[in-house]
Amino acid sequence: MIELMYKTYNSRPIPRVHSSPSRRKPLYFIGALLILGALYVGIAILKPLPEVKTTITPPVIPAMVRVNIPWPATGQAAFGADGYGLLAQSNADKSAIKPTPMASVTKVITALAILEKTPLKLGEQGPAVPFTQADVDLYNQYVAKDGSVVPVSPGQSITEYQALQAIMLASANNIADTMAVATFGSLSAYTEYANAYVKKLGMTQTTIADASGFSPSTASTATDLIRLGDVAIDHPVLSEIMNQKTAVFPGVGTISNVNSLLGQSGIRGIKTGNTEEAGGCYLAVADVMIGGKKISVITAVMTAPNRTQAMLSSLPLIQSAPAQFQNVRVVRNGQVVGKATTAWGSTSDITADKQIDVTAWTGTSISPKVTASSIESTATAGQKVGSLEMNFNGSTQSSKLKLSRSLSSPSLWWRLTHPY
Repeated sequence: MIELMYKTYNSRPIPRVHSSPSRRKPLYFIGALLILGALYVGIAILKPLPEVKTTITPPVIPAMVRVNIPWPATGQAAFGADGYGLLAQSNADKSAIKPTPMASVTKVITALAILEKTPLKLGEQGPAVPFTQADVDLYNQYVAKDGSVVPVSPGQSITEYQALQAIMLASANNIADTMAVATFGSLSAYTEYANAYVKKLGMTQTTIADASGFSPSTASTATDLIRLGDVAIDHPVLSEIMNQKTAVFPGVGTISNVNSLLGQSGIRGIKTGNTEEAGGCYLAVADVMIGGKKISVITAVMTAPNRTQAMLSSLPLIQSAPAQFQNVRVVRNGQVVGKATTAWGSTSDITADKQIDVTAWTGTSISPKVTASSIESTATAGQKVGSLEMNFNGSTQSSKLKLSRSLSSPSLWWRLTHPY
């Protein structure tokens, strides 16, 4: 009986134990929080960092004081420099400037036109130009008009280089005409060419009526002559000739440069001129040392009482040049020109790695161009983050902008507290 009861008890089903719903919910909630927390931490750590903010402050250029220019008491004048172009003019009212006869300064245009049509290199003499009776007639015509000449005779010949010496040094009207006809076929063909040539140079107030400048219809302005001088001094052959005090002309002997101021105050050219209608004219170039740098200054004086006065009026203009230019330091090496700042507070100065200096005309506005590139949050000291450029008088100087120190990485706490 007892055995039967034991078997019966052990053969009964064992009841299942079921957990309470109220005990399962906290476990699910905690698990979900852990998963969300892990996702948040992962996103916060792996998300891209915000861009580094850069603030660039262009260098402050000190204001330059304009110096008074000793302009001639009468006539018109202008001041420029090689590479700088026109810098100042005696009459502030540009509309009041009118073209006036430019006398033998015209021969600079004649010489340039000839050299453009029949180019010469330094050391070359160029083609021979024979003289005919027509050239002798030209000589006699200018002698009758009391113009500057050099004697010629039929059968004689000179080279193109020797002709340019006679035109620029002795200011020979007859040789200017002879070369214009020999090069272009006729004086009318020359004037057509020359008028197109000066317009190409930007000399919009200049009219060419002859090759010698003896005609009062050949006219220009002092401002236009600065453009002419800037072109002339850059031509190697013409620049060499205009700086010669004497030359040997075949059949004549030594001819002298009428530009008697050569060598004074750095003057090395260009051309004088005078006629009754033009008065005295003088286009000059002089090399002047300014702050250890050589600058070729160009002056133009027109309608002076006579040629001597035009030349003398140019000297104070040239001599004032050192006071008219200033050496300007645009940026110094190591100068702070900006700051880089991260969203988490790491900062670094942005500095220039090269000194930039320019020699500027007084009153010139100096405006360097500063550019910044995007900066990664891991940027290190010395890394290029931009550039500073100074375009001035046809040349460009540049300085790299660099970080002065490395940017630190954000802390884990900052990442966790700045998920967006």
